[in-house]
Order: sequence, then structure tokens, then C-alpha cells
Amino acid sequence: MSTTFIGNLVTDISVRNMDNGSKVATFSVAVNKKRGEETYTSYFDVAVWGDMADHVSVSLHKGDRVV
Repeated sequence: MSTTFIGNLVTDISVRNMDNGSKVATFSVAVNKKRGEETYTSYFDVAVWGDMADHVSVSLHKGDRVV
């Protein structure tokens, strides 16, 4: 199952090499939702594996808007 959300990176991307040779990139995303006059922020921890981990580590930076 996958979930799609739109937000901003709030942390730098961290890439680790796993024991099995694969890579994992981890980062956090903040998503703002406005209801009336109130704005609520939710934070999501994200893990990306394999070739995509390499891609996001060079393409995305703290503060970038992501989907």
C-alpha cells in the first residue's frame, strides 16, 4: 500500500548502507492542512530504498516541496 501527500522536507536526507548491500534514505516531511482559520501540521517519517535512495539523496534538500 502506498500513500501520497504533499509537503516540505524538514530534515536533511540521511542515507545508510544496509548489511545486505542495499541503501535506505530517511527524511521527514511536514504537511499543512488548513481548516477554517486554523492550520494544522502533521509530520511523516519517510524511508526510501534502493536506487530511489540514491536519487533522492542528490535531488532533494531540506525545505524542498515534495509529493
